[in-house]
Amino acid sequence: MKKKEKDSKFGPTFPKKWANVLSNPDHEEWVEKAQQSSKADLEQMIVQSSELLADFKKDLETDPDIKDLKDQLKDASHIPREGIKINEAKAMYAVYLKKSM
Repeated sequence: MKKKEKDSKFGPTFPKKWANVLSNPDHEEWVEKAQQSSKADLEQMIVQSSELLADFKKDLETDPDIKDLKDQLKDASHIPREGIKINEAKAMYAVYLKKSM
């Protein structure tokens, strides 16, 4: 039943990933407004959302706390990432050799 509600609200071809985000009651008013908007209004909504998206992405990249956490994660995960890379390469080479026999 719930799937049919999403299909009727967002249409059958709108990606489920985005429909799930917009199904949140906090966004219900925006969805209704968008559905009733003219082409010019929709273009304005696209520009506004794109500007906000750029701002959020910039904040994510420039926030010093987030940058510090990313650096800590990079340092802490170095050994496992190298182990994964090396063993993937070994497995791929073994498969390559096996197929060439």
